[in-house]
Amino acid sequence: MTMADTPVLKVEGLTRSFGGLVAVNGMDFTVHAGEIVGLLGPNGSGKTTAINLMSGVLRPDAGSIMLDGIDIAGWPTFRIARLGVARTFQLVRVLDGMTCGDNVRAGLAFNHRSHKEDGTSVEDLLARVGLPDCSMRPAADLTYIDRKRLELARALALRPRLLLLDEWLAGLNPSELLIGIALIRSLKEEGLSIMMVEHVMEAIRSLCSRCVVMSSGRRIADGATDAVLNDPAVIEAYLGAPEHA
Repeated sequence: MTMADTPVLKVEGLTRSFGGLVAVNGMDFTVHAGEIVGLLGPNGSGKTTAINLMSGVLRPDAGSIMLDGIDIAGWPTFRIARLGVARTFQLVRVLDGMTCGDNVRAGLAFNHRSHKEDGTSVEDLLARVGLPDCSMRPAADLTYIDRKRLELARALALRPRLLLLDEWLAGLNPSELLIGIALIRSLKEEGLSIMMVEHVMEAIRSLCSRCVVMSSGRRIADGATDAVLNDPAVIEAYLGAPEHA
């Protein structure tokens, strides 16, 4: 196996329970360098719990989460962030009492490289996501899509190896969706590895070379996007078993 074939992220046996509910049950999957992988499944299938385990919000009960060969399972969030994992949230989380620039500076504080060494400015990061000249703008004044852009800029301030997007494209109108898809594609073209939880199939088909599908905490499919989306087990998980006369 060459270095190019070595996964950026390799998850094995990942498990997390809440009382009697097994939310993530023995999950295995990989993400390679410069790859966008879709993490799919019906509501309640365990996708966000899996993202929370990978980003350190939750500790797993079992399993390993290998980032560039280092097992980060159970590490605190700040250590995982410094190692190169950034994320956005299903419900957008920006610091409304601060300016856009200060929101991004909060992300830069967790960048493992110094500002001088990194060479990244707040203004560059805001411009990168489509918010030029907004450094002094109050975050509370932003529109919905611009709040998403700001959250993404803060995540990119970490200079991550792996970006976890939890329904980042949800709630966008058709023109905003096209802009969002183009932005995510441009991040991949820069070499960033991305795992995205998403229900917008237009985005999944456009962006993801491969998809992992969860149902009731388990992986039920993993493969090329078109094959996975046409898998009878995946269709059944989303739509329910067909009725028989």
